[in-house]
Amino acid sequence: MVVQVAAGRDRNRLRCAQRRGRHRHVPAEVPELLDLQTLAASTPSGGRHLYFRYAEGIANRVFAWGELRATGLYVIGPPGPGREWISEAVIAEVPEYLVKIGPRPPTVTSIEACGSWADAVADRRKTVARWSREESFALVAFCNAADRVLRAKQRMIALNAEVYALGRLWGAGWIEQSRIARGMEAVSRHNGLVAKRGLGVVRQVILGALRKGAARPYPELHKR
Repeated sequence: MVVQVAAGRDRNRLRCAQRRGRHRHVPAEVPELLDLQTLAASTPSGGRHLYFRYAEGIANRVFAWGELRATGLYVIGPPGPGREWISEAVIAEVPEYLVKIGPRPPTVTSIEACGSWADAVADRRKTVARWSREESFALVAFCNAADRVLRAKQRMIALNAEVYALGRLWGAGWIEQSRIARGMEAVSRHNGLVAKRGLGVVRQVILGALRKGAARPYPELHKR
């Protein structure tokens, strides 16, 4: 499994952000990740990939400071442009605090996820009425998510996080899976992510994030 620390998330900035209460989801131990003796590589964006032994039950997560990739995702390792080994230490055991924040409890979705890209772009299922409050909420969320991915510096991290959030709305039946899949692919073409990482990779990220989001359907608006 790999922990990706985003560019600019050095020890001092993370600790300063914690003191100011800005990153609520950054445990106190996270800055110490950069000091651990484990296999590590640089990334073209200036971040780091830290490699750890896989631990059963840890789920993929996106945080303010980076990303945890454990199951069904991958990273590109050295050699390559901007990619080199910065530590060739033996791969360490995953820190206990990451084990604690990693897993998510299993949940049930109201709409069953489709398996392939062709299924996703053909899936126009939605359970709410046209012009309903829920549909309007989902459409505004979709437009805002597309804009954030379009402008993001960490494009893949943003894509994963935004599609996951939209997947929750799809799981609740408020928006069509096809709209999310087609729209996020179009944005990824426009911001250069498809050109950089490849269409197949982008589609797999979209499908994976959709499935994970659909597993936690968005709560009814009156319960928020």
